[in-house]
Amino acid sequence: GRGGGTEGYSPLPPAPAAPYLLPAPKPHRWWSRGRPFTKDHWWALFSWLFLGTSFWVVLGTTSLLSVILWGFNTLQAQEFLGEKVREHISYQLGTDITFESAIVPNWKQRMIQLRNLRVLRSEAQAAEWNAATVDFSIDTVDVKLSMLHFLQGKGIVREVSIRGVRGVMDRRVIDWELCGPPEKRVPQYGDFDLKLTIEDMLITIYQHNPNRPLPLSINSLVCSRLRKQWLLFDLLSADNINGSFDSCLFSVSTPQRLMSGMRADDNNKVNSIKVDGLNIDMLSSYYVTGPVSWITEGRFDLELHYTLPIIMEVPDDPWAEYDDDDEAADEAT
Repeated sequence: GRGGGTEGYSPLPPAPAAPYLLPAPKPHRWWSRGRPFTKDHWWALFSWLFLGTSFWVVLGTTSLLSVILWGFNTLQAQEFLGEKVREHISYQLGTDITFESAIVPNWKQRMIQLRNLRVLRSEAQAAEWNAATVDFSIDTVDVKLSMLHFLQGKGIVREVSIRGVRGVMDRRVIDWELCGPPEKRVPQYGDFDLKLTIEDMLITIYQHNPNRPLPLSINSLVCSRLRKQWLLFDLLSADNINGSFDSCLFSVSTPQRLMSGMRADDNNKVNSIKVDGLNIDMLSSYYVTGPVSWITEGRFDLELHYTLPIIMEVPDDPWAEYDDDDEAADEAT
């Protein structure tokens, strides 16, 4: 130490020429928790994606198509899809259907909305079908679709809600001599079986008897099940219909009090039709002879109570237990 000597001094070890480098860690796979990704992992991922998509298609058909339709609206490629929708509905109803605006997803109600529709059956089509000519305009139609419904053979449309109907129906073109005895229609796979609601409908009907315009207004119509095979039957069994015909109030509903001898149970339903103040020419114009034809002026009320069997006719299929609408049918049958 004294005199600047170097006794007792211990120099530091020299620094390494290069830092000691550890091997780089392999990237962490969160889906395999760091383990090697094997064929079992790929198979599980594929199964999850396939089954998830399949359940979405079957149980959430409307939501899936809403996403697709949103993409179509965004890409301005609606013509092709609109043509396919038009062809399907036109085939079911035997009319020409067009709609002006886009197909719009109704996210809140999980339905697809069609706007500004026109339903047209020309005279040529009416002559071919021996049916009335029709020219209706409709503000909106909300449609709920179900692939599960389609697999049951009931059509892909599960629920329809119609608002704002205006137009004309002309029944004078029907040739009644060609209308022979009615034949029972043969049911076909894909016949529609749906829930129908209508609000704000006003049309004018023309026919020979009586030979004057007959306005028909429907304020509200709720039919929980409307089938192509049982069209008139299901309308008579509707939950509720109220409106006016020829400026006379009418209703179709379940009566609050049953007439004597009538009863409702699991196999039968009682409904009633009530019309107030109908013009007598609704009857007298159909009869050329007889006491009714002698009455030229007057009005009458109509109240009819009737019992209808509850016809479900649920086919044997493995999907029936998954359909909410058919739970009551399974219990009844």
